[in-house]
Amino acid sequence: MRSHRLAGFIDQLGLRGLVQKWSANSDVDLAKPHLAIFQNALSKLQGEPDEALHVGDSYEGDVVGARNAGMHALFLLRQGASPPVKDAPIISTLREVLPYVHGSGFPLSAQRV
Repeated sequence: MRSHRLAGFIDQLGLRGLVQKWSANSDVDLAKPHLAIFQNALSKLQGEPDEALHVGDSYEGDVVGARNAGMHALFLLRQGASPPVKDAPIISTLREVLPYVHGSGFPLSAQRV
């Protein structure tokens, strides 16, 4: 995903006041789960890995990649798909991210939200 598309999603969800910086794998021209993607995001955020939340719809690319970088991860289950994971919180829509970014969602437990 390109950063400008991600900005549109952030605006649509009403997260602009909570999310000031973001990163996309296109920023470093690599494929997830390459560690450099997540390191780039952390560099932009100027934060610690345990303060960052990554949301994605690929278990290997998103959940495993984020965890390898020390980040929290949410698995976005696309409509009609079967949940492939049991060790990560699962959300069905991006709106379900809100409880996590409002500060009450860390640490994340492996449960359906």
